[in-house]
Amino acid sequence: MHIVYKRRMYWLAPIVLAVFVPAMVAVVITQRTGPWENYANADRVHLVLVNAFAVSHPGHYVDHWQTPNVEPEIEPDSGRIPLIVSPRSPYVRGTVQSHSKDLSMILGGAGEILIPQLKGSKTSHAISAMSHGGEDVDVTSTALSDISESMLATAVVRLKSPISEEDISADLLAWVDTILFDMQAENGSALISWSRATCDSRGFSDCEQPASSSLTQQFKKWVSLLQEDDAAGLQAFGLNLDELRAHARAGLLEGFVITAHPSILQKIVKDENVQEVRLTDVLLDV
Repeated sequence: MHIVYKRRMYWLAPIVLAVFVPAMVAVVITQRTGPWENYANADRVHLVLVNAFAVSHPGHYVDHWQTPNVEPEIEPDSGRIPLIVSPRSPYVRGTVQSHSKDLSMILGGAGEILIPQLKGSKTSHAISAMSHGGEDVDVTSTALSDISESMLATAVVRLKSPISEEDISADLLAWVDTILFDMQAENGSALISWSRATCDSRGFSDCEQPASSSLTQQFKKWVSLLQEDDAAGLQAFGLNLDELRAHARAGLLEGFVITAHPSILQKIVKDENVQEVRLTDVLLDV
């Protein structure tokens, strides 16, 4: 905010004695404006922009707990938003993902967002491959039979037709990391997903049941908090606000990403709703 003080001087007549009389001080206040003035609040930045990044990058894990600990630098016409990101893969449960990187999104004065270009993860490659043709589930079943039950494996699952989260059995759903509402990125649009994290870490002001346990309900809660003014920011990630609202209303999944033991994944391979399962990574569960 810039405050400019202007002082005017007047001459009194007759011109016998010159006396300077200060006039009223005029204060001109100029306030910086720009495309990011609605994101001055760090919580709003995390709620909208960090979640949009995560929603459009299901092949990567965004650390929603640690990212908010580094304050974004936001001005009305510019900004920098820190991110902690790692490729999605099997992990030792209860620990932080390995291979994480500190990245930043840069906000420009014309409303543009410079999004860091991520190296494709095995999960993102699998999702992309599924949109170009299927792989026989028997191939996956054979591969699983060669993996020890002491191992954890990550797999991408494509369904024959969209189903609700409630249609997935509870014993399988407990292992699901990410649900996929839209698995095809076409004509500049992005994948639409929602990954497991608490509502608080996602930036929600409140989080009542069932939003705290259901991934679909969490997604619906997030979409309900988006405003019309967020549409331009979402578009930078290939996300359309109307499409997000449509997916939230329908609540139907095209697939999901799951990390589980081979026996659990074998159940998924045999599920009548499943079209394709692609293994992406394996790790010892210790």
